[in-house]
Amino acid sequence: MEDQSSPFLVDTKDTTTTDTTQQQQQQQEHVQQQTAGQLDDRVDQEESITMGDDQNISRQQRQRRLLLVSKPSAFSVGYERIMKRYFKDYESLMKEHFKQLEDPLKKVNLIDRRIEKQKACIPRNVALLQWIIQGQTNQDQRLKVISPPNSLESSPSASPSSKDGALSYQEQQQQQLYDEENDDIDRDDQFPNEFTSEDIKQKLETCLTNIVRDWSFDGKRERDQTYLPILNDLQSIYPLENNNNNNNNNNNNNNNNNNNNNNNNGNNNRNSIKVLCPGCGLGRLAYEIASLGFDTELNEQSIFFIIPLKKILTTEFENIESKTVYPYISILKNTKSIDSITKQIKIPDIIPDRTVIDRMTLAEGDIFEFYESTTQCYQYFDVVTTCFFIDVVLDILQLFKTISSVIKPGGYWINNGPLFYHFNETLNLSYDEIIILVESYGFTILKKDILLGLSYTNNKDSLYHPNFDSVYFVAKKNTINNN
Repeated sequence: MEDQSSPFLVDTKDTTTTDTTQQQQQQQEHVQQQTAGQLDDRVDQEESITMGDDQNISRQQRQRRLLLVSKPSAFSVGYERIMKRYFKDYESLMKEHFKQLEDPLKKVNLIDRRIEKQKACIPRNVALLQWIIQGQTNQDQRLKVISPPNSLESSPSASPSSKDGALSYQEQQQQQLYDEENDDIDRDDQFPNEFTSEDIKQKLETCLTNIVRDWSFDGKRERDQTYLPILNDLQSIYPLENNNNNNNNNNNNNNNNNNNNNNNNGNNNRNSIKVLCPGCGLGRLAYEIASLGFDTELNEQSIFFIIPLKKILTTEFENIESKTVYPYISILKNTKSIDSITKQIKIPDIIPDRTVIDRMTLAEGDIFEFYESTTQCYQYFDVVTTCFFIDVVLDILQLFKTISSVIKPGGYWINNGPLFYHFNETLNLSYDEIIILVESYGFTILKKDILLGLSYTNNKDSLYHPNFDSVYFVAKKNTINNN
């Protein structure tokens, strides 16, 4: 059993023989504070981490965090507390600044109009987050889910939840771990202690804006900018085979029906092509790849993407745009009007197709845990697509090595994304250096370009529209690797 002092858990057990009463009293007070919903801001420590950027967290720690953070109180109640406090502080700030206004009525109207419209959106976002988390454990999993090799939750029989509603092996292990380490805790689940309220707020905002980017009509422009080049090159590399030879006015209905089934979505020659999408985010690019007929594996480690991704793909929507999100309510800079940040956006823009989802597998966890040293993934994939991803990994050289190892000789690596580099410790490679290193890891560059003006989760009604010039390349794995 791992040390109970993990930073991701609040340990209420007395493990020492001294100062027992004092420790128990302190622990009880801490639990009472959490139960009362007091999410205090905490000072960031040097060793604190950012959600979704946890390159060095152990598998068991990540599993514990997944258990704690993926609870309804963390996703919905936690969000509600933080946002209400955020707007309360902002309202106080506005009142302090507006004291100088001579017209008290004008002062009240300015404050009330802004704050009340924004605060009214909070429970609507809470409702969406409650829907996202609802049924995560027992729902009928339409999406195949796998765990890292040799991890706490892996098993030969693990993965998708049982279709009869019983807990899968993976879910049983998760529940057992949670029960063992929290059997004396009677409290609302909270976010891990080292995360500040600002961390949580930012990650939930990112969750909501990425839902809009991937699964709304508002996000179509960004998706077309970023995803279409990858999809177009995939189709060029693997053109469809036309096996339908029944256009000779043959009235044999049985033959026609068989050909229609075999050519569902024209994927008869693509369903054996394995495509890996690491850092898949909310999964729309991977879904579009699977819709072209490819056998697609998604890899994502951020729970703030995994949970809504699974919910969207496993929900039997009756209609498009049946859910509402208010993603910009706390983004207060560069606003045209209050209406521009309190606008509602409907999701999803499509109803995910079951036949497409059947070609998808979700690998939950860090890319290196899954693919770096596992023999079963060595030269396993025909294609790897990295989209807005290579600059979010702490060790970019390790990433290149891993990608090279999982692609078959003659396979392809397609990349589209900026070189923003989210970590100070990351090697900040230039575009030219990226190309040289890709070649050094056993690839031949077939196409390279810089795509201009790509945006990411932009509010089209904002006054601020940051754009990226994106590194795009298609590389083919050499048959003989001289590396």
